[in-house]
Amino acid sequence: MNMLLLKKNKLKSWIFILSGSFLIGIFLYPKTSGLSQLFSSLESYSIDTWGFYLSIIFTSFSLLGVILSFVLNNKIKHQKSFFMILVVLILLLNFVWLFFKNTNEKSYFISYVVTTTIQQFLFSLFIPIFYSLSYELFDKNNFHKQNGISIVFRTVITSIITLLFTQITIKFGHFYTYLFYAIVILIACLGIFYSMFNFKDAKFKKYYNTSVIATEYIETAKKGLWKSEKKVIDYLIKENLEIKNILDIGCGAGRTTFALAKLFPNAKIKAIDISEELLKNLQNTDNITFELINILEYNTQEKFDFILFSFNGLTNILPQKDVIKFFIKIKELLRDEKSRFVFTIHDIFSSQEYKDFWINKMKIYSLPTLSSKKILSHKHHGIKTKNRFYTHEDMLKIFDEFAFKLHHYFKRDNDLEEDWVNKISMPCVFYDISKI
Repeated sequence: MNMLLLKKNKLKSWIFILSGSFLIGIFLYPKTSGLSQLFSSLESYSIDTWGFYLSIIFTSFSLLGVILSFVLNNKIKHQKSFFMILVVLILLLNFVWLFFKNTNEKSYFISYVVTTTIQQFLFSLFIPIFYSLSYELFDKNNFHKQNGISIVFRTVITSIITLLFTQITIKFGHFYTYLFYAIVILIACLGIFYSMFNFKDAKFKKYYNTSVIATEYIETAKKGLWKSEKKVIDYLIKENLEIKNILDIGCGAGRTTFALAKLFPNAKIKAIDISEELLKNLQNTDNITFELINILEYNTQEKFDFILFSFNGLTNILPQKDVIKFFIKIKELLRDEKSRFVFTIHDIFSSQEYKDFWINKMKIYSLPTLSSKKILSHKHHGIKTKNRFYTHEDMLKIFDEFAFKLHHYFKRDNDLEEDWVNKISMPCVFYDISKI
């Protein structure tokens, strides 16, 4: 079931990439070969007279779009919504021009020029956002491969479609060529609409790079492990597990990393995080290596005896496909059946108020394990963020699905923790698992 879901989302990613890439290729038709075909259908206008002026007009508005795109860079708060609006405008614009079919030659010509001019302007806004969004759909190692495939696809398909346009113009006239062009644009836009919501949520990178959040993590970095974290690690020590290689996911400013280095002085520690702000002042040591990377994009041949994902980091992974990918990756990274993975999630039943909310209002026990309804937004230091919430039963189902064995499970004892722990962290639940 999980592999089918991964394949489905990968397919949607490619639909977005190829639809957008094809749209980029076909965009050029109205001002290139389409323009020549237009003039061949007009008696009062010739390309020799108007071609130069139209090229200046089209290029000027394309340049205007590029400049505006540069000015708006990083200022558009809802990039995906803005992108969708662009796609809708492009789609509607092509069909609007078709209504001028039965007008006189002058109106027909002017409407074509105006439509194409606006289209080139929108095209210049479309391209940078498309490439920005497409970059989110593949990890860094696959982006260049994806880009190369999309360029080849665009070149081949655009060439074939352009030849078809020429044949339609010869046999049926320019209007029907443009009608076919509008239909092709419609198909490409529908492909984008279908796949538009299949994006990695990049908001957490922005969240953890804000100064107020980074400051909070940096200030607590020297305080070391929570008593509850020390408790679960003591379990591993008492079992005499051989821990030589450690992966610290979401290491932040190094709070858990440096504490682990003291507990396991002979171990090699790989510490990763998505926040450049938190990692920028950390230095590698003989046994600690820091790296700026998302665990979902972390590719290595290394195997680990102990993996830690502290501070409810798992709850920051929102899309269902990413949760699935995460547990598959953890299983791949664990060395063997003796290797352990320790993580925490929010304790959603830590108070009667929370119980009433989740059980009576959200009906959480009636929701599927990875239901999107278990993703809620909240504000921390005035900054909006989201988390995915789980019940203990959800975790047991996940362990069963991905073949993990549960060794220890306990709720954090807030009465035993120091004040700073309860101040920065909501109640949580610890899990200690291994692969079967």
